[in-house]
Amino acid sequence: MAKPVKNKLPAPPPHPPPRRLLTGSRMRWALLGLLLLTGHIIFFTWHTDRAAQSFNRSTVPPDTITGVPEPRFFLETDSYAWLAHTRDLMNSDAWRLRWTHMDNAPYGREMHWSHLLIWTIRGMATAIIAATGWPVARAIELAGVWVMPLFQFLFLTLSFLAIARKMGWLPAAGLAFAFLTFESVSIAFFPLKPDHHAFQLFFTVAAFACLQFGGMGWVRAPSASANPPPCLLGFPETPGPAEARRWFIASGVFGGLALWVGATVWLISLAIIALAVLPALPLFHPPTKEETYVPSLWRYWAGAGCAVGLICYLLEYAPAHFAMRLEVNHPLYWLSWIGVAMGLELLGNLSRPLDIGRKQMLRLLLTALVASALPLAVLLGPDAWHQMNDPFLKRLHARYITEFQPSVLIREGNWASFFATFRAYALALPGIGVLLLARREISPSRRRCLASAGLYAALFLAAALAQQRWGFSFAAALVWLTVLTLTALATASESPHRSRWQWAAAVLTLLIVLDGLHADFSRLRMENNAAENRALPESWISNNLHKRNALRWGLAAGANQWRFCGAAPEVPPLYYFAGIPSVASYYWENAAGWQAEATLLGDVSPGATQALEIARTRGLTHIVSSVHSSYPEIYFYVATGIHDPVYAARHTLDGWLTYEPFTNRPAWTVPDKNLSDIGRGEYIFRIPGGYAKERLRYQVFSVHLPPNAPPEAPQ
Repeated sequence: MAKPVKNKLPAPPPHPPPRRLLTGSRMRWALLGLLLLTGHIIFFTWHTDRAAQSFNRSTVPPDTITGVPEPRFFLETDSYAWLAHTRDLMNSDAWRLRWTHMDNAPYGREMHWSHLLIWTIRGMATAIIAATGWPVARAIELAGVWVMPLFQFLFLTLSFLAIARKMGWLPAAGLAFAFLTFESVSIAFFPLKPDHHAFQLFFTVAAFACLQFGGMGWVRAPSASANPPPCLLGFPETPGPAEARRWFIASGVFGGLALWVGATVWLISLAIIALAVLPALPLFHPPTKEETYVPSLWRYWAGAGCAVGLICYLLEYAPAHFAMRLEVNHPLYWLSWIGVAMGLELLGNLSRPLDIGRKQMLRLLLTALVASALPLAVLLGPDAWHQMNDPFLKRLHARYITEFQPSVLIREGNWASFFATFRAYALALPGIGVLLLARREISPSRRRCLASAGLYAALFLAAALAQQRWGFSFAAALVWLTVLTLTALATASESPHRSRWQWAAAVLTLLIVLDGLHADFSRLRMENNAAENRALPESWISNNLHKRNALRWGLAAGANQWRFCGAAPEVPPLYYFAGIPSVASYYWENAAGWQAEATLLGDVSPGATQALEIARTRGLTHIVSSVHSSYPEIYFYVATGIHDPVYAARHTLDGWLTYEPFTNRPAWTVPDKNLSDIGRGEYIFRIPGGYAKERLRYQVFSVHLPPNAPPEAPQ
């Protein structure tokens, strides 16, 4: 009797042995890249700080307060807010700061900034104190200079190793080079500008790049063989299921961190990422024997992101500060994220655009509702849930906050400014278009990746045109798009026109390298000129003068408990250097301060009686005006919604205190000669040919509150 023949499955194709990332030549490449990265960051940070210190000493006299070393200046007012929050935290017994007295004097207000930057500066300052014995203020100042270069090193090291593993060392080096030399990105890590924008920029683009490395839902079929990983240069290949899952989880982690440091920014970025991955859905790319789509990967993405969001939420608020604050990380953001992931999973199960049954349509509508949970809560919920519903802040942001204004392309059609800003990197957008038109010469996986990256950059371009604050995100998206474009051009080995593609890649690479070297050289030249006072950067002069002005006002205050009004642009340095609190500031948590200050300075009543009552209630001691400025217009518009600069200059309290000779001012505002002489005094700088003079234009009025009128006798 014949034996039955056993059915045997074909043996799976041999897979390459597991890749060990840092062995042999790859170890040498990694060490070389990290050495160059470290050297560049340390050298330029030291050079910038040395130049700023030298510029500091060029003022006559070099020390604002005799016998006290002159503190450093920073180039962003927000930087002083971060440093002040860190100082206040270190001077307390707490490990979180949830209230600040920097503004909304005398009450103070809640502080909802994420603590990632604050904790890092505190850790660095603590280490500096332990090593040097310096006082807290001096240690925080030095930590503030080095904190952003530290994050630049950490972020680029992680990116360098991850991209090298997936695409080879050359693309990894290209992205690091761009983040070091492309000013539209590198400025976020500038030593004199400690702020949270770099975190938002990096976490967002890293979340998207990890999705692309994870195949955006596409995985290699079990029967398909994997190509050996590239050493120097290679386009991202479709991953296996386990690798794709890891990349999706990594993307969720970065997204959760982005949610922590900037919830509103991440919400918009989440929508852009969801739109950007749509071209990769099976609706437009039917599965093949080499690739298949796994919709459930989006669950890992949202799950990891929400888990990180939960951890960060507890770090910030547990156990006693939970509230419906929708400007920051909140469970409703997680719900919206889950809805986005559910929608992408449902769309991933569709094979044709019109192949949607009734149940699938209902599910899509449900997921759209879940994804809209946060926006609907902001739009339909009580105004207290989101401070941007406050009419005062709405008017302020809509007209007077630069980062919320449209790009110069929208306002002026200035394309020359656009190309001067983004230069060679701007060529990536039309380059992607050319590559996508060459359909026969690009594999489906490459086409998906390039189309998604191009749409991602185009959407951030649209956002940046609408509001300038998205410029950082667009620049980072452009860098990532450039890396992918150059890699696609350089590795188009199967194209009949491969020599043309490779020549295009070589030319674009050369332009970028020359642009980066020129940017480094220009930075060195500018800082050397500033150090020798051959050319004085306007921002350095302005911030140096504001620092010295705040120090002198603080010295004049002595032990007096002063409270200022009218100094909104200078609130952080005034509080940081002088400890003087103010009323209004440019922070969303301070809606009450803006309501009070705009009402006070926009008062048009005879004798400014309404303003007097606010000054009495808050115990204000001084009002600051910027002589011959447009602030009367600003305060009047924020208070009333009426834009009439002439009326504001003639009839508001701030107009009476801004335009000389101040004859219409009410009797209870008295010019303070000492503080006004400081605020309008000359500052002298040594230059090679002699001396240069600069001055501020602050007029200060003391508030002399009349005694309360006795109550009227009953009739």
